[in-house]
Amino acid sequence: MDPTQSEAAPIETVEAVADAYIRAIVRYGEDLDVVRMDEAAHDGPSPEAKLPVLRRVLSERFPDGPFGPHQVSTHTFRDAIVVHVPFGTDAGVVVTLDRSTPADVLGDLLTALSDR
Repeated sequence: MDPTQSEAAPIETVEAVADAYIRAIVRYGEDLDVVRMDEAAHDGPSPEAKLPVLRRVLSERFPDGPFGPHQVSTHTFRDAIVVHVPFGTDAGVVVTLDRSTPADVLGDLLTALSDR
């Protein structure tokens, strides 16, 4: 999958702000593209075990209601933080971060992704 500039920008932002804490970056749309995966993500739970949770995260849709358009979501689990950056309804980027990601780094990341 050849990303457009607007699709590549969130990946570049995540790498610039939270590089040391990234477990995996996956771009989805017509195709699925594993952009990056560290050893912890590779050796962790099987893709089959992760898929139901990730499908649920990706299926979240919010109206452009009183708060404006949906820009980024985070989900915190015991072992990982999942960040979802949608591009419309059928494409986006999912990032998993180490659970030890400091709150200020996560805050900076969310601010940067929301400013795109």
